[in-house]
Amino acid sequence: MLVITDLRPTDSGDYKCRINTYTSGWKNSDYGSTVDFTGLKVRINPDTVQEGQRVTLTCDTKCTLSGNSNPTYIWYKNGQRLTNLRTINNSLYLDSFSTMDSGSYTFSSDDAGIYSCALVGLEHYRALAATLIVNYPPRSTTVKVSRSQKTVLGSSSVILTCDSDANPPVDKYIWYKRNGSAVSVLQGETKRFINSAVSLKDQYFCEAHNKIGAQNSTWDIVEDVTQSPLMISVLVVVAVLTTGTLLVFGYYILKRRHGRESQLRADTQTLHSDTQRGHSVRSHVSTTIVNESESRENIYADPDEYVNVQDDTYTALQGDPGHSAYITMTKRTSP
Repeated sequence: MLVITDLRPTDSGDYKCRINTYTSGWKNSDYGSTVDFTGLKVRINPDTVQEGQRVTLTCDTKCTLSGNSNPTYIWYKNGQRLTNLRTINNSLYLDSFSTMDSGSYTFSSDDAGIYSCALVGLEHYRALAATLIVNYPPRSTTVKVSRSQKTVLGSSSVILTCDSDANPPVDKYIWYKRNGSAVSVLQGETKRFINSAVSLKDQYFCEAHNKIGAQNSTWDIVEDVTQSPLMISVLVVVAVLTTGTLLVFGYYILKRRHGRESQLRADTQTLHSDTQRGHSVRSHVSTTIVNESESRENIYADPDEYVNVQDDTYTALQGDPGHSAYITMTKRTSP
């Protein structure tokens, strides 16, 4: 007995058996069995469509579904179950429509994908999938402006890139330049366009084409291309040097101001010390004057102590030891 699991369309065909007997040896059977794969299959008509067109997907089978005259079909897209679709019997219709039950639906390129189907209650027996391709003209067309890394005499070339979403992909690009009111067509039909002669007043746009249609980008103004990488580097160096100079100058000013404040504090302390020293000197002078007065009073001794001296004048040393001069004092008359 032959058992086939996970039946596939390639398993379809005629099957016969071969028997080995003791008397006759190997012998093929005169009759066989025909296996025809009659599982579910998705058919798409047409399989390649454009946005806005209508496409019909049919969940088809060669066998007769006994016991279920009105089966319910389930549809899947990219492995995910679909809901809110317009179906009639075993067909799924994709187009732009609006109904009271399912609401508004617009067929677009988002409907492209891999579709399969199954019967309710037999979800594990899915049909062989089919791919729906949706073509559309270029859209979201934009121009990107960049600069070349190579510089010549301080100038850089401008690289223009035309980006567009299309299926089939864009096969031709047309570049336009506008300077004021004049519009000219540039040479080259590639996605990237390099232009080394650029004016600040130039505006560019591209036109993307495929076999479905074409779309223009918006005008893109080229920025100041004179700011080449070399010029930018010079500006950066100048900015760094200027900043460094300002920092050094600020540090010098702060240091000088700090020095002045320190000198002012030192002068104030010196003046205070001199003032204290002046008070000390004046005190010393006053003390010296008082001492000299006392010494002078002491010098005028009692005349009775000098009764044996014949002269009326006496000589004595000054009381201040810092001087070596002599002073002559007149003898005081005794009372």
